[in-house]
Amino acid sequence: MPGNHILFVEDDRAISGMVGPYLAKEGYRVSYAYDGMEAARLFEEQPSRYDLVILDLMLPRRSGLEVLKTIRSVSLVPVLILSAKDGEVDKALGLELGADDYVSKPFSLIELIARVRAIIRRSNYSVSSVQVSDSTVRDEVIRIGGDRHESGDVRRRTGRPAR
Repeated sequence: MPGNHILFVEDDRAISGMVGPYLAKEGYRVSYAYDGMEAARLFEEQPSRYDLVILDLMLPRRSGLEVLKTIRSVSLVPVLILSAKDGEVDKALGLELGADDYVSKPFSLIELIARVRAIIRRSNYSVSSVQVSDSTVRDEVIRIGGDRHESGDVRRRTGRPAR
């Protein structure tokens, strides 16, 4: 969704100089960090400021994985890893530590923008956007306890109101 704010963490200024303006042209606001310490500091100062973090893994002063751990300790903001590390283990580790997507360098700007849009679109979905009527909430009951699991309309099965 254009207008969203992206923190772009990349030490290669040529890549930052290519991707950042392209994101801005697509309507995104972009802030830059060029090393891991700067990225962690910017994020910790205002964790709710960003709608997405695009994060390189191989950064000076603090690794991208350490930055990801810092972000995940305070926020569920979507994180897209953009890295030259393209091995299965690197990708799996990044995703296991909380990244939402992983794009290997070299990459296509068109694909990167499509992934950015998709991540932001998914992150904007919320339970509050789903319209649920009062009767649905009142009639549906889920009970979990011990060895029994029940769901559905308890009144229909027992003839008694749900407690």
